[in-house]
Amino acid sequence: RFKPEGAVEIRVAGNAVLKMKKRIDNQLKDQTYFLAGISHDLGTIITRMKLQLELITNLSDIKDIKNDINAMQVLLNEYLEYTKNIDTSEKVKSINIKKFLGNLIIDSKKNFPRTTINIKCNYKINIIYSETNLYRVFSNILNNACKFAKEVSIEVQITNKNKLFINFEDNGPGVPEKMKNKIFRPFFKLDSSRNLNYPGSGLGLSIAKDIVAKMGGSINLTESKKGGCCFSVVLPYKIG
Repeated sequence: RFKPEGAVEIRVAGNAVLKMKKRIDNQLKDQTYFLAGISHDLGTIITRMKLQLELITNLSDIKDIKNDINAMQVLLNEYLEYTKNIDTSEKVKSINIKKFLGNLIIDSKKNFPRTTINIKCNYKINIIYSETNLYRVFSNILNNACKFAKEVSIEVQITNKNKLFINFEDNGPGVPEKMKNKIFRPFFKLDSSRNLNYPGSGLGLSIAKDIVAKMGGSINLTESKKGGCCFSVVLPYKIG
């Protein structure tokens, strides 16, 4: 049977694109495995250094050394988190949003015991999503707020257009207007307006935005009624 020359060219081009995509995917996987190996090895060294420091009592700079080690550990974890593939095909489940956020708050309070976190949510709301992806999104946003604020409020709303809104408002220093379009860029830090008491790579919000986008939603940054930031996560509402 006669095959048009153009059809053959399209098929060849399509195969080339698929091969290139496969090659890129393999490279990304190799980089992820490589970074995971580095993270594991360095994590082992960091743990050993911590144990050794506990045995030293005469050095005045022990505290500074411990802070540097903790900063290294945070950076390694964030780099590894950033290189993870966002698996939108992960098995979804019915999640009680208030219970889920309540557990998230408990986890955050372990690292930020001085920050007051309030939640306003209808307990009957259940949604269908990947629990892992939701946790990665909300923990990054909540922990970012807790770093720079003494009070954080979480409010959940549902619109009649099948949209789920989760607002995170804080009373921190806020973000200058000219910087708001940069806040979700990888490695971006607001050194001038946010303090540096907590180490980090500046990847958390970028990770959250990427995941939300692949879940069909968005993240918006506005000024909080508390004077700080208000991060609004908008997701398609899937009833559980």
